Amino acid sequence: MFSQNIAKVLTKLLVQLEQKPTTVFIVTLLILFYYLRFDQYISLRPISDHTWAQCDRASVARNYAQESMNFFLPRVNYTAGKTGISGLEFPAVNYFVAILYKLFGFNEFFYRATMLSLISGGLIAMMHILNQLLKNTLLSALLVICVYISPALTYYSPNFLPDAAGLGLILISWYYFFRSIKVPSTNYFVLFGITGALACLIKITFLISIVTIISVSIINLIMRSEKRFFPFHHSTKFIIISILISFLTFGWYIYAKYLNETYQSWIFLMAMKPPQSYHELIFDLKLIWFRYSNIYHTTGFYIISSVSFLLMMLNLRHTNKLLLAILIFLYLGTASFAILMVRQFTNHEYYIIALFPVFFFQLLVSAEAIKKYHKRKLIQHTLIVVVLATVVTSAITTRKFLKERFSIAGAVNSGTDSYLVYHDIEPYLRSLGIRYDQEVLSYFDYSPNVTLYLMNQKGWTIPLGKNESSLEAVLKMKADYIIFDERYSSVTTLPEYIKNQKIGQFKSIAIYWKSDTAKYKTQPPDHQ
Repeated sequence: MFSQNIAKVLTKLLVQLEQKPTTVFIVTLLILFYYLRFDQYISLRPISDHTWAQCDRASVARNYAQESMNFFLPRVNYTAGKTGISGLEFPAVNYFVAILYKLFGFNEFFYRATMLSLISGGLIAMMHILNQLLKNTLLSALLVICVYISPALTYYSPNFLPDAAGLGLILISWYYFFRSIKVPSTNYFVLFGITGALACLIKITFLISIVTIISVSIINLIMRSEKRFFPFHHSTKFIIISILISFLTFGWYIYAKYLNETYQSWIFLMAMKPPQSYHELIFDLKLIWFRYSNIYHTTGFYIISSVSFLLMMLNLRHTNKLLLAILIFLYLGTASFAILMVRQFTNHEYYIIALFPVFFFQLLVSAEAIKKYHKRKLIQHTLIVVVLATVVTSAITTRKFLKERFSIAGAVNSGTDSYLVYHDIEPYLRSLGIRYDQEVLSYFDYSPNVTLYLMNQKGWTIPLGKNESSLEAVLKMKADYIIFDERYSSVTTLPEYIKNQKIGQFKSIAIYWKSDTAKYKTQPPDHQ
């Protein structure tokens, strides 16, 4: 009786999945997010690995909201006596989040939720792409979730870096690419262009997909009419739109470089780091695999991905030729990107996110070929069971990973635990009468923005270990206050004339009045 009831429930769910695939898939994602404990992480301040990069992007959004909403002059907290204006990737997400801050008040929930919404939109779009070709909603949904449950991708989904948002937008662009082929509507072509442009502007590496579409469209132009992937005139539209996307993308990055040169900013890396030799390339690849293979994805996914590749090779004659062409160009583009940026890969696991379109399309090509060639239900059901098992095991592994990454232990392991004391210092600084726009010297911070952003202060960050001569040079900077973490007082000792101007203490953080320009409204309260 129990097994019969379970069977009835599953049957009803499958019927609902076929009738309302988007709704059911969204509910499934929400359940997955809850299982992964996103509800506990989505309001956290920047924490754990790559806090530096997180705070750089987060500071742009907050400076838009409280400094200037001029879209074309993004700012960060690190001013160094200047404006803080910095060139970076297209700050559309930062600007949107700034609008939310203005409407509802500052809360990093809005930033994390925006990022999670964008990647979720991409997953929904990819599910529809797979379902259009596989005609199996359950298998399509499972394949998308199977690719998504990567420790790296899930960690950066509700996060501050632009990579996951760019991935979501490029997957949506791929959806409109396929919709334009099936239903040649001007609206679909326009939406393909808008989402593709946003993806590439936000993260230039997603031009790999746009170049792939250009390449496939050119091949389609020169093929005989009976062998074309899609109508001839579609090719010209895709090529024109894709070239416009490329020009817009390079145009923005040229402008970003101009901002950095004009305002003497160095915050955001905008250069390639290729290996200098073949031996260096091999060394870097081994290092990357050793460091990040268990973060890029789970063992179950590596197995299913390897098997899918072998099955794809065995069923090449039965593959969809358009999908195969797309996959080949994605392989080439991804490999080229990985080689050009291999030095960055050694220290930045989130660079793998740019490669995820390859993972989606490889599983799609394999599943489509198997489904087309093996008509028996047993084969298809076996495929579903295997993918489902991979999803379950991957979810368990990823949940454990996220629990550690978003914890104090994760901050300790990443060497960012020293920043935790700054998470709630801002109200105390305001109680001393220190305004957010008054510049401070924040000691013992190698990053440009972490402590400044967490305190919501403008100014300088000063690394560990300044010698006496450089310390004197630092103290001549025209800041109003000094923020000094006394846990590192053995490394650098402030002069007595500075120590005599102490105005407050927050946990291990001492606050000193540095110049006559600093005004505070009341006597600083004793810190409890």
